[in-house]
Amino acid sequence: MAADDIVVIQAEYPGHGPTDAFTGFEIIRLVDGEPAQRWLAMQPVTGSPAVTDAPDHAEHPERTGLSRRIVESYTDDVLIGGSLPHISRYVVTDLVQHTPALGSGIAPLCAALANRLMCYRRRLLTVADGEFVLTVCTGGVHDEPAVFYDLYRVDQAMIIEHWSVTTPVPDSLPWSAAQDRCPATSV
Repeated sequence: MAADDIVVIQAEYPGHGPTDAFTGFEIIRLVDGEPAQRWLAMQPVTGSPAVTDAPDHAEHPERTGLSRRIVESYTDDVLIGGSLPHISRYVVTDLVQHTPALGSGIAPLCAALANRLMCYRRRLLTVADGEFVLTVCTGGVHDEPAVFYDLYRVDQAMIIEHWSVTTPVPDSLPWSAAQDRCPATSV
């Protein structure tokens, strides 16, 4: 997925054995068409992720603006703002969840958010391409500082699919120089 000067790659990275595969996001910021900054966020694959027939690229580029608005509103209203009763405005009840620890459907996600297992505090980056939108947010997991990389697929103005990687907060983020230019806004 690509938008403006940001390229996002979501992939599974095989390991050297049957149980050490990783899933992650690579985010590359381009300057004059050349890679200027890069960030790789990975976590071990646990459990069996949901399998769907989702496209592996944006099939509806005309939906970029709408998809971005839906995901940014969801992130700001529900994840950061804590308005959990509004979740059904943004997310379908049969959400396909590619994070096995959460389980598919909206109920496990609501439980994790209600119990404050995941606490989103600030949206740093949004990249949208058609029906796919990636957000990068800071916050915490069990009160430990974390960065949330969330990729959503939007269809019929609702979030229908979700992939995520959660990592400890690094010393610096690749877009930190751009943060002064556009803090907590879309790229």
